[in-house]
Amino acid sequence: MEHLSLKQLSLYPITTHFFVKAINLETDEIKVKKDIVYFEYSTKYLAYLKHLNCAGFNVFFFPRPAAGGRVDFLLDDLKKESIDELVRDGLKPLYYLETSPANFQVILRFDTTIEDKDEYLEINRYFVKKYNADAGSIGTEHFFRLAGYTNRKEKYYRNGQYPFVRLTAATDEPVVLDKSLLPILPRKSKIPKKDNINTTAPLPPTAAGEKKDNDSCDKYISAIYRNTKVGGDISLLDWKATRIALSHGFSQDEIAAAIRKYSPNIENRKKGHIDDYILRTIKNAATRL
Repeated sequence: MEHLSLKQLSLYPITTHFFVKAINLETDEIKVKKDIVYFEYSTKYLAYLKHLNCAGFNVFFFPRPAAGGRVDFLLDDLKKESIDELVRDGLKPLYYLETSPANFQVILRFDTTIEDKDEYLEINRYFVKKYNADAGSIGTEHFFRLAGYTNRKEKYYRNGQYPFVRLTAATDEPVVLDKSLLPILPRKSKIPKKDNINTTAPLPPTAAGEKKDNDSCDKYISAIYRNTKVGGDISLLDWKATRIALSHGFSQDEIAAAIRKYSPNIENRKKGHIDDYILRTIKNAATRL
C-alpha cells in the first residue's frame, strides 16, 4: 500500500522542494533534510523517516515556495465543524490532516500569488481568527505534519499506540482569492526583522521576587501557558509561545525572562542549560517568522 505521505506530497508540483524535519519532543533532538524533491523523498528518505518515527520522532515538512510568492495557507488545530464552515464559505481545502483525534490541519491553496510578506501574514491572521485556528500557525514558513506517520506526543498515547496522521485530499483546484470580500486589513505586522534577533547575547538572570519591567510580555506568555493543555510536549509549547511573542514585537530579553518564569518545570527539564535552551528556542522561532 502506498504510504500516505507520498499521496500528500504528490499534491504539489513535481519540482517542489521540501524541507523535512524530524523532532524528538522529549530530547529536543532535531534531524533535518533540506531541499528534497518528491523522487528523492520516495526513494531515499521514506524508509529513514519511518525508522525515526518509530524511534520517537515527529515528522514535519514545509514546501518551499516557488519564486514570486506564496499561495498556500495553513490553518492549525481546527475542529471538523470549522472545516465544514470553510467549505460552506467556498474555501474547499487542498487537503486536510487529522493530526490527532478530532484535531485537524487544513491547507488552503489560492489562485493568487501573495508576494508581499506583510500582506500574506495579515490575510493569514484573518483566516485564523475567522475559523478559530491556532494563532501559532500564522507565518510564512510554518511546518505541516506528514501523513502516514504517528503523532508522538505523549498526551495522545492510548492503549499502547500513538495515532497516525490521516490525510483527506479535498480538491486539486486552487480556491479563487477575492480580496474584495475580505475586510480591510489591519495595520502592518510588528514582526521584527531576523537581523534584529540577537542569538548570542547572554540572557538576563531572573532573581526570585525581582520586579519585572516587561509586564505586558509576562501577561501575554503566561496566558499562553495557562490556556494551553500541557502534555508531553512542553518544548514545543515553549517554541510556540516564543514565536507568537516575537510576532507581536516583544524583545528577546522580555521573552527570555518570561519563558524562564512561566515554562512549566523548566528548572528540572533543562537543568544546567536553561539559558542555552531558551536562546536556541528564540533563534529557531525567529527563523520561522
